Amino acid sequence: MMAKSIRVLVFMSACALVLAGCAGANEPPLESESASPNDAGTSETEAAPSQEANVQAPGNDSGTLPEFTAQTLSGENYSSSTLSENGALIWFWTPWCAICAQESADIVALAESNPDLLIIGIAGYGSQEEMTAFTTRTKTDNLAHLNDSTGALWSAFQVPIQPSLVAVNRAGELRLKIGPSSAKDIQAFADWVK
Repeated sequence: MMAKSIRVLVFMSACALVLAGCAGANEPPLESESASPNDAGTSETEAAPSQEANVQAPGNDSGTLPEFTAQTLSGENYSSSTLSENGALIWFWTPWCAICAQESADIVALAESNPDLLIIGIAGYGSQEEMTAFTTRTKTDNLAHLNDSTGALWSAFQVPIQPSLVAVNRAGELRLKIGPSSAKDIQAFADWVK
């Protein structure tokens, strides 16, 4: 009877982790992280202008920013050239992710303390309404957020889970942090961009 209770408890815990979106987030130390934005060699994705991103992925192991165009949640056009000109911190999130909502406070604090740092969000796997509601609820609506409802940008940057961070320096080089980040991790990425 005790063994059955333990199995049920383990099963329920595993289900809770999967539903929370944090299962499988095996994070290496920050110093050893690097990105190869598209080892899969994703090709350009045809997209409806109002919903999907148009992504031109780089070659394998290039470690550079993929070329893309997308629309912000407010309907403005956005190009990857903006990121490579200035360097940027890119925050990948989903509107239903409780961890993303919690992490948003650190993103807001970073934006307030680093007004010259370009920070954008890439919202995935949700409707326009859900994404907009998330940015309002988390007070991140003053940042630019790209609508990636199909996951094309997530794929181009090789982001498998939310939340995740990508830092882009002025040379177009990338660093990827998969999974939740502490305020210290987020600041380290911001410092690398500068």
